[in-house]
Amino acid sequence: CVVAYNYFEGNGVSGQDAFAGLPKRSVIYSNWIVNSNWGGITSGVATDVVISKNVIVNSSGSGISIDAGTLPSYRVIITNNVIIDTGNYGIRVGWSMNVPVYDVIIAGNVVKDTAGTGIVALYGRNIQIVNNRIENAGANGIAVRGFDHAVIIGNVVINPNNSSKTD
Repeated sequence: CVVAYNYFEGNGVSGQDAFAGLPKRSVIYSNWIVNSNWGGITSGVATDVVISKNVIVNSSGSGISIDAGTLPSYRVIITNNVIIDTGNYGIRVGWSMNVPVYDVIIAGNVVKDTAGTGIVALYGRNIQIVNNRIENAGANGIAVRGFDHAVIIGNVVINPNNSSKTD
């Protein structure tokens, strides 16, 4: 599945999130998502998915969220996205130790003005969080919990716990 060069405003295609549900081997590329009534790009389960070069502005929920699925997610790449003004997290992967995520790369993203943590990774194995910029997160800039083998290098975090929004 390829979703590219679209403009979503409001509820987009899912009726709640701007774009929800990512089939295996999906590429979500160069989309604009504005004023989403909940999340920007969301999926419960994601395998062999690339989410790249999207712009997400004013999402009531998280900007990008791969969580709460019923099966583990594998090989998720989230790169070079711009996420501004979210009502929750900027980028979130993982939900519980019963449904982990494996082999995740979160790199080169810009996340600004989130109500919650800029980048959150919960439960899984092998994650790289590299060269991201997080500004004015309402909670932590980056939070990683329950991961085996995490690499966190070259990120810039400015003013964590300092958003005008509340978590």
